[in-house]
Amino acid sequence: MCNHNKCQRGSKCVACSLDDYECDCPPWASGRFCQDLNPQCDQSLLPWEQGLGSRIRYVDIAFDTAWCTTIDRNIFMHVNGVWTYVDGVAHQVTIGESGVWCINWGSAHIFYRAGVTESNPSGTEWHHDLSGLLWQITSGPAGIIWGLNGANELYFRHNSRWNYIRNGLKWVSCGKFGCWAVTTNGFAYFRVGVTASIPAGVSWVDTGGSFKQLDTGVRGEVYAVDNLGQVYTREGVSENSPEGKKWSKFGNKLFKHISVGDNIVFAVSPEGHDFTLK
Repeated sequence: MCNHNKCQRGSKCVACSLDDYECDCPPWASGRFCQDLNPQCDQSLLPWEQGLGSRIRYVDIAFDTAWCTTIDRNIFMHVNGVWTYVDGVAHQVTIGESGVWCINWGSAHIFYRAGVTESNPSGTEWHHDLSGLLWQITSGPAGIIWGLNGANELYFRHNSRWNYIRNGLKWVSCGKFGCWAVTTNGFAYFRVGVTASIPAGVSWVDTGGSFKQLDTGVRGEVYAVDNLGQVYTREGVSENSPEGKKWSKFGNKLFKHISVGDNIVFAVSPEGHDFTLK
């Protein structure tokens, strides 16, 4: 029986029998769950499509809805190919199964978007979380919210409180199989054992790399950007191997920020334009 949630890189599940299935991979992917890159595909030909956004600083996507902040500190939501303005002023915004959150520009105050539903994806109003101050935040699976403060210290949210984990990090992202972090010297680490009941996880796995930002999504795949703008992806990520096998270069196009959703990858060019890969 098909399980679409296990098919990565925008692939679709194809039933082979009542108890077996395979994922129909895009040309650039391979493996049962499309968790690897296809070595026969010319990665320079990836079909990135430019959208209508401009002056974008950061973008985050979960499933098929994306939110972004601009260099003017405005907030926008992307649904069905259209960017729609949302009230508020923010440095960074995140969306996930734990809701929509943002960090206010300058003050580091944390806000949660109330009233977000399938029929009203933009929500109704921002609620101020008075329990901490952060520079970056990530909304992961239900019950998992991580954030970094201006001193590069990592916290997780539990019982309406922010609890310390470690320091020395500059970006974090939580997705289906757990949470990832980039250290201040650029190494990518995977946090083992992150669940709703143990939101801090239990141990770290050093996966190497040299990145400035990364993102993991609702199907588990991971993409990263280095200081030159080159995109990488983590091959071999699966339920049995959530930390994956290796980092591989992903195409030749340069971006300053990247995020992965259900069946789409969002990226931001150095000029602030949005690009998508489906």
